[in-house]
Amino acid sequence: MKGQIRKNVKGIFFDSLCYQCINLLIQAHQLALEDNRYNANWEEDTFTAHLLEYLDDLKISGQWCINPQVSIYSKEISQGLMSPLTAPRPDIKFEKYTFQDKKPFTYYIEAKNLSENDWQKEIGSKVVASSQIKRYVETGIENFINERYPTGCLAGYVVNGNIKKIVAKINSKLAKLNRSDEYLSMIDLDTNKVGNYISKHRTASNNMLKLKHILIRFYT
Repeated sequence: MKGQIRKNVKGIFFDSLCYQCINLLIQAHQLALEDNRYNANWEEDTFTAHLLEYLDDLKISGQWCINPQVSIYSKEISQGLMSPLTAPRPDIKFEKYTFQDKKPFTYYIEAKNLSENDWQKEIGSKVVASSQIKRYVETGIENFINERYPTGCLAGYVVNGNIKKIVAKINSKLAKLNRSDEYLSMIDLDTNKVGNYISKHRTASNNMLKLKHILIRFYT
C-alpha cells in the first residue's frame, strides 16, 4: 500500500515538472506575441532562439537550466563505437535538480514549423505545407516513438493557417499510414494562439507513450 502511494506521489511530481516546462514555453510565446518582434518567414531554429530570450528570464524563478540543442550521447557514442555527429539534439532542453533524485530531471522539446497552406516567403522561397506535416510526423513524432528522444513534447510553430486545420492534416497523414489510433486529440485551445494536444503511441520498447503537442501561432 505504501509503495503504491509513493509511486502515485512520484507520478504526480513528475507530471508537475513536465507541466512546468510546457507552461514556461507558453509564457515565453505570450511574451513574444506581446513584443511582436518575430517574423513568420523565420526558420524554426530562429523561433527557438527568439523564445530562449524570454525563457532565459522566466527560468530564474523556477530555478531551471534551459539550453538549446544539447546532444544526447549514448553509450555507443561515449565508447567510440558511433560518431557524436549521430547524436540526437532536440531543440530545447530543460533541466532541474529536485530533492527526490541525485540526477536532474530533464525534459526535451522538439520544434517544427507548421503551415496549413502553401505560401511564399519574402525572399521568394516556397513553403510546402504537406512537407512540413510529413516532417512533423517522421522526424518529430517518430523520434519520441523510437525513443531517440527521451521525456518531452513536440512544439509546432504555426506560421500560416489555423491550428485546428493543421492538426486535421497531421491526423490525415497518420490515417494514410494506417495509424488512426495515434490521432492528436485536443486538450485545450486558446483562441487559435495556443493549441494543447495529446496523442498515444506504442514505443520501440513496447511502452505506452502519451505525447503532448503544443502548437503556438507565430503570425499576425
